[in-house]
Amino acid sequence: MTGPVHVEGAEPGDWLEVRCLKIEPRVYYGVNSARHGKGSPPEEYPLGRGDYYGNLIRFDLDRQVGLLPDGRCC
Repeated sequence: MTGPVHVEGAEPGDWLEVRCLKIEPRVYYGVNSARHGKGSPPEEYPLGRGDYYGNLIRFDLDRQVGLLPDGRCC
């Protein structure tokens, strides 16, 4: 969710708590990518791999982890 969010009766400084009771992925993968000089922090990424860096991250829903291309969990 991105703001602004209006809550009737809320005052400046109040907090809003949102709890996700259930999340179901639409697909069983995610994509992570970056271009040199873009994103945060641009001076550190994409770690010397050229102008573009990307990963396809598969989800292992039974273990509740993401699997990077090199097999590491995230």
